[in-house]
Amino acid sequence: MAPNSAPLAPRSPGGSRGRPRVIDGDTLIVRGERVRIAGIDAPEQKQRFRGQTFGRGPGVLATAALRRVIGRRRVEVVPIKRDRYGRLL
Repeated sequence: MAPNSAPLAPRSPGGSRGRPRVIDGDTLIVRGERVRIAGIDAPEQKQRFRGQTFGRGPGVLATAALRRVIGRRRVEVVPIKRDRYGRLL
């Protein structure tokens, strides 16, 4: 468990369901809750690589890929815990 993370007391037994909004390659917002997909570490939208920021770089491509995978489908969030930034994992 990460130093600042805490075990999760789920809001409901099955988590929550809804149409997500993709924030980046590993983060969604589902029903107002920021959710990070466990087991994925995608580059951030404006992540720097060797001192450079890429306009259409790896982070933008990772975000576009997740949007293609999810499309307009509803997702179910099965919470594990919260990370150090307060996002559900």
